[in-house]
Amino acid sequence: MIKKNCLSTIKFLAHLVNQNTLHEITALDILGILFEDLYRINDSVQLGIEFLKECGQKLSKVSPRALNSLFSTLRDLLHNSSLDQHTKSMIEVLFTVQQDQFKAYPSIPTGLDLVNENDQYTPEAAERFKSRGGSKLFRQRWKSDIKG
Repeated sequence: MIKKNCLSTIKFLAHLVNQNTLHEITALDILGILFEDLYRINDSVQLGIEFLKECGQKLSKVSPRALNSLFSTLRDLLHNSSLDQHTKSMIEVLFTVQQDQFKAYPSIPTGLDLVNENDQYTPEAAERFKSRGGSKLFRQRWKSDIKG
């Protein structure tokens, strides 16, 4: 149930990125966390793959270098990790989706491109908030919970 809820949330966030409601930097941060060494388990990688499917076309337009870096990380995971076979096959499918330029997953489906691009404004979280190192605290707590 938790993974299903996370998947729904991930897809929702991806569509916010696609609609320019959520900045692509936030999307890249989410992917960075999901593919980070500390969290690199099958579920987090699978969520990251689904997120990339949904907003990959948008990221390929606005942040191609960052997207290439993420795919490099995925390539390393495919060849040098202890992920299960299902997750590895999901990575292979994602590479096929990328080669097809995410055509099966358009960033904005036909009929939903309703707002003129000149009228869009995408706020950045960094404009309002400064990091207080909270993610480090979360990571420390997460590590201690995992260890037992």
